[in-house]
Amino acid sequence: MQLDLKKRPLGQYLSRHLLFEEWDPQGKGWAKGLYLALAQETTSMFASTVDRSAGFIRLEPTVNGAAAEYTVSADPSCAKIACAGGGNLTIALDGKALLIAGEGAGLILRVRLGSGENLRETERGKEIFMGATRYIIKPVVGSVKLEVTWQLTALRSSDPVLTFTPENGKLAIEIIDSNSAYEIPEYVHTPAEAAAKAEKAFAAFAAGLPDPLLAYDLWLGLQIRRGQRLVLGNPIRDQKAYALEQTFAALPMKDAAQRIRLLSALFALATPGGLVPAWAKESAIIPEAAPPVYGAALAGLDFSGVDKAELKTFRDAFAKVTEWWFRERSAGDACFYAYPHECGLAGKPAFPAPRPCVSPDLLSYLILCCSALAEIGKALGEDAACWTGREEKLTKALLSLWDGKAFLCRDALNGDTAPAPKLLACMPLLLGDKLPGEIRKALEAAAETVDPAEYDSLLPGLAALGCPALKAKLLAAGAERADAPSAAAFDPARSALLLALQERS
Repeated sequence: MQLDLKKRPLGQYLSRHLLFEEWDPQGKGWAKGLYLALAQETTSMFASTVDRSAGFIRLEPTVNGAAAEYTVSADPSCAKIACAGGGNLTIALDGKALLIAGEGAGLILRVRLGSGENLRETERGKEIFMGATRYIIKPVVGSVKLEVTWQLTALRSSDPVLTFTPENGKLAIEIIDSNSAYEIPEYVHTPAEAAAKAEKAFAAFAAGLPDPLLAYDLWLGLQIRRGQRLVLGNPIRDQKAYALEQTFAALPMKDAAQRIRLLSALFALATPGGLVPAWAKESAIIPEAAPPVYGAALAGLDFSGVDKAELKTFRDAFAKVTEWWFRERSAGDACFYAYPHECGLAGKPAFPAPRPCVSPDLLSYLILCCSALAEIGKALGEDAACWTGREEKLTKALLSLWDGKAFLCRDALNGDTAPAPKLLACMPLLLGDKLPGEIRKALEAAAETVDPAEYDSLLPGLAALGCPALKAKLLAAGAERADAPSAAAFDPARSALLLALQERS
């Protein structure tokens, strides 16, 4: 499988290094060429904004010390650069180590840093200081020259330039992703070894998934954040992990244990009270609740084959984050969103006024959470009556929002009702057979008119899991976005959702 680095970067499972080609199709001022993206963890004390290109390194191959024309070919294991004047470079990843080796070619690295970041020489090599991260860059074979000056008026250094020169025609470079404690990961020391490991690891991950390219997006989208395996919204330019996207990443996984492990990483970010944050990054967790979509990723699973100790640990965390909604967002037998955008759709609030809202999508998500907790309880040989009872009460509350033609939202304070936004009103399709047939039929007809392009969200795809009429439309629209002509905009969570939809076709 070949990669077009203009559309998908070269990366690896749990690695933050990403290599891509920029050709600036939208005319935003990027110099065309090959780039290495690093984690953006700028901690500026003097500026409130960060240069959008900070954290990127432009790679310029050279032959005999001069810039050379080159071509790039790549697959999930490595990238190969062939210089027009002779000479070649190979780039591969082994976890947190990026390895470069070449013959007859040198390399110039032009580093872009943000406020509060710098690059300086230490006994370990050339070090990029980005927040708590330390990127260590060193030649193994060959030599390197650093060009950087301190700009007193700007209180920062100039963007560094590293020039690597081969020795006897050979060049080898290592770039290590470390931290402020200088914990150096174990890694192989040649691109050939790294490529072999990556090829084997990706083949195991993608086994059985219907689309290798989409599986690759998901594979490299999972990274370590706060000690957890989290899928990032956009690994190149956005180092945030979103709760919704973590749930979507679980959907194409083959068995209950795989999904449980991904959701366990999400629940590990919860506050002591059980609030699952809408998003998290390395340095912060936003105290804003994400809609409990995670129950949808557990619907219909067989938990009997999961290790009992692992399942119990997961159940305890799952129960805690579900209980949060009943404790903090309770309105009689229903639950509500505290503010309009808590539904997870930035441009489509659940209720037209800024008031607490009982919404059909939220009740559907919680019904699925209670149903999953009841099934897990049965697998553990425990009494599930508590969760079954809550599921029944939530179902009655949901059906009370049905006016005979469509679902409504209800003001949790005064009981006023208003039509639910079409997308949120279609979410009860997730319940499948739990919905009365006449309601399901009406929702499927309404879902056919939902335009996926109208929403910057993956929630329509979840509705499509229960609505065949919408599935083809979403697959077509999603595939077009997943194949967008910009490596810096690839979306692993959308790819995961498309994998889930394809498997259910």
